[in-house]
Amino acid sequence: MKKGLTQSQLADLLNISASSVGMYEQGRREPNNRMLFKICKLFNVSSDYILDKDFFKIENPKIENFSESQEILNAISEFIIMLKCHKKLTLNGMILTQSEKEKIILQLEKAMKNVIKNCNSI
Repeated sequence: MKKGLTQSQLADLLNISASSVGMYEQGRREPNNRMLFKICKLFNVSSDYILDKDFFKIENPKIENFSESQEILNAISEFIIMLKCHKKLTLNGMILTQSEKEKIILQLEKAMKNVIKNCNSI
């Protein structure tokens, strides 16, 4: 973990359990938008930095079946369409710039490729 913090220390700073931090690191759970904002403030980084990097070293989850992967692909596709269609999207009360939306879309497209890759390896 950055800044030399233990899971317990980070958990205290974020007001969450150490097990939640552990799950973030193991890729078993992802922080919601509010928690992402807290993490960004704590480490003095942008959400772009965290979204663009493997900040918690999250591994790709194993997709169990085609139906599950199709649901994931549909959800990501719908979210990408929503991002592209709405002009003034906000995150934590701040309007996203076009550049921020494009970075999020890029990461979502990478996620879709990983789902397809994992599906092909079933």
